[in-house]
Amino acid sequence: MSKRFTKVHPAIWRSQRFMGLASNDAKLLHLYFLTSEHQNSAGAYVIPDGYVAADLSVNGLAAAGANLTTDSFVGGLESIKGYKDMFNGPAVTFGPNIRQGASSSFLAVAKGGRWTRVTEPLGF
Repeated sequence: MSKRFTKVHPAIWRSQRFMGLASNDAKLLHLYFLTSEHQNSAGAYVIPDGYVAADLSVNGLAAAGANLTTDSFVGGLESIKGYKDMFNGPAVTFGPNIRQGASSSFLAVAKGGRWTRVTEPLGF
């Protein structure tokens, strides 16, 4: 169950740690983490699979070209080689006989506005 309400204390704007973040993007990411519906009561985050799937779909659509058909979209997806998601996950490659995107997962934390792995990939 996601949180219905989260208060961000106004002192955040005077926090040396917050103001010392490397960029506005890092500050926005920090605010997202503080208020995200994907955070549980222990402070851990679960990023929905749909986020990565949407990114892969956009890459497949771009590779499919202007005259989109089912075949060109499948071909666009199959042309993805060494894809790295925004969460620094393991590289993924697709092809005519390679249709499974991932066979592992990992735990990560955000440091300095970037995802940093805490564990090596955990196979499944």
